[in-house]
Amino acid sequence: MDPLALVKLLAVMCHPTDPRRREGMLRQRPASITIARHQAPGFGTMEASADALWSEFAEHKAVAGLAGAYCLALAQLSALGRRGEAAPALRLAVDIAGQWETALRREAAVQPAGRSLPRAEAEIGDAFERYRSVSHLWAALVYGSVHGRRDITPTGLNAMALFLAYSTEIARLAGALQWVDAGGPLPLSPSTLWTFILPDALAQYAKAQLFLAPFILRVEPPDFGSGEAIGV
Repeated sequence: MDPLALVKLLAVMCHPTDPRRREGMLRQRPASITIARHQAPGFGTMEASADALWSEFAEHKAVAGLAGAYCLALAQLSALGRRGEAAPALRLAVDIAGQWETALRREAAVQPAGRSLPRAEAEIGDAFERYRSVSHLWAALVYGSVHGRRDITPTGLNAMALFLAYSTEIARLAGALQWVDAGGPLPLSPSTLWTFILPDALAQYAKAQLFLAPFILRVEPPDFGSGEAIGV
């Protein structure tokens, strides 16, 4: 694998529609990269040490993660065989975003002063419009954070492959959602996404994992009609 693949991935996630800014992130790549020989599979084997690179990624994370929460909501609705409608999808995305932000505080060992205010649906919709073509990548990041999966994260070459496999499967589910109003602004078209070629075995592994236990946490989003629990 290209030793700079991680840096390229981060640049795409931050600037999906701006090639000049992607090039700017590539110029921030580490002067040297160390690849560990005996590190546990699934965890980062190449850690980019450029502070500026990770700082720029962090600047996008707060907003782009909301786009990921929305994409994950679409995948969940698709997995449940539901029809796509903007209002229920956005409400579920608000809940997923809240769980993700709680997970981020837990990772940072920060104790919240009180319960976070829920994200506005309009805020999530705006984030999705901005990061639509990479929303599946951010969705994989949100999924990994919420479930404590350190192996589903874009922090190293080993972890990157599994991260991309999960993002590909999330994109497949989200893109397969059948919308009541297919001409609306919020459906996800697979043809608009950044894609990566993966070994078939890795893609099938992620597909099986999401199929067998797609969303571990459970919430009760409002106004879905049946009152059944919707996994996240």
